[in-house]
Amino acid sequence: MTSTCTTREDCVRILRSHQPANTKDKSPISGFSFIVGGNGVVYRGRGWDSEGAHTFEYNDRSIGIALIGRFESQPPTREQLSATKKLIDCGIKKRKLRRDYRLIGHVQVSSTNCPGNLLYKIIKDWPNWFSFSEYDDDVEEDY
Repeated sequence: MTSTCTTREDCVRILRSHQPANTKDKSPISGFSFIVGGNGVVYRGRGWDSEGAHTFEYNDRSIGIALIGRFESQPPTREQLSATKKLIDCGIKKRKLRRDYRLIGHVQVSSTNCPGNLLYKIIKDWPNWFSFSEYDDDVEEDY
């Protein structure tokens, strides 16, 4: 995505810099459902009830959660990881996510290095991680 942020001001500045200039939808980084700042604040993009525009062929059946930062050489903050887990739990409690949801990384379904090698390794240990095939084991080596 971009460099990380640790203050509200920096996170909002980054979100606004990625917001489409000529859109009626004034949600930050409007393709994602939610964005998590390095400060642990969850920012609403399209939210739970609107289809995202984050991953071709998966938007109609997924929630896109982006973490602000590039995670190739530095991992996400503890605050980001904690807030992301709480957001997922919130989705389950609100019945916006099924208890048996599948957690995948963007790199598994799109030609991208998102979410970054270090974040990808972290989420592979989270509950509900879903591996499509042996291909997932090769992804890390391709970064």
